[in-house]
Amino acid sequence: DDSRGPPFAPLARVATTLVEVVQLAKDGRDSVEERAKVLLACSRATAFLGFYCSLTGLSRHLDWGAGLSPYLCLRRLRLRQSGVTAEDMVQLLRCAPSLEAAVFVGEHLGGAEAALLERPPPPCSQLHSLELMDCNLSTNDATSLLQMPPRLRTAHLQAMDLRGLGTCLERQLPSLRELRALDCALSGADARGLLAHCPSLEAVTLCGNPLSAAATAAGTVEEGEGEEVAAVMRRLLREAVWPKLPMALRADFRHCGLGCEEEDAWRACFPAGADVEFSASAAATHARAGSGRVVFEDSSSSSEE
Repeated sequence: DDSRGPPFAPLARVATTLVEVVQLAKDGRDSVEERAKVLLACSRATAFLGFYCSLTGLSRHLDWGAGLSPYLCLRRLRLRQSGVTAEDMVQLLRCAPSLEAAVFVGEHLGGAEAALLERPPPPCSQLHSLELMDCNLSTNDATSLLQMPPRLRTAHLQAMDLRGLGTCLERQLPSLRELRALDCALSGADARGLLAHCPSLEAVTLCGNPLSAAATAAGTVEEGEGEEVAAVMRRLLREAVWPKLPMALRADFRHCGLGCEEEDAWRACFPAGADVEFSASAAATHARAGSGRVVFEDSSSSSEE
């Protein structure tokens, strides 16, 4: 645990085969090479946590050449503002075939699509949870990462411009059970296309995306009158193909700017007993009525764990 700061015990004095969790922090080792040595020495660790540490160029120390890589027993990975690049991320995933959950926060992972195409992609056969927040991904990058794990069950995307995501997906995501895409600039067409590729979803959260047809119509009609924008909006709603999610139990569309007609159309996509929320105030009122839930309309703090 480097979060406690120096001095650090020499690796030669650590029973590295017994280490279960490796945590690197800002005041840690001198270089990425030293940090890589720690990770490689503790190859039996099942969790790797990195917060504000410099890991740029990690891939060079995890690549033995000729297609060979070290084997790490990691099952849980969480990196926050550690400076990893797309190449570092892909190589780390390649070294951890047993990884089950991965979280990246504030990393610069742009170019992930190219990194996955450059060499055979990591298997990720056990990866069931993937969270990417404020990672500078393009729409194609996010598409490639979502389609990479064959058994992905939970996906969380947040604070990125992923316009067009619904049309970029090339295949279905049949194993996905929970999808959260917050503040990703998704349009209504993006959301419908995205959900149409996830037939087994049980929970959907799309808060903070401009899903309203009015927003799309306003962008389509340049300097148009209000009536013209309304006409375009009605046409978009008529032509829209709405997904069906028979297994969904709950959905959250708060802060999406939806009108009454659109709310009705979205509600029809879910089973009759599903909990579908559109208004933040309504959700808070519902919670106060004794549902057993606590609703936070805005929270900027989160636990590192």
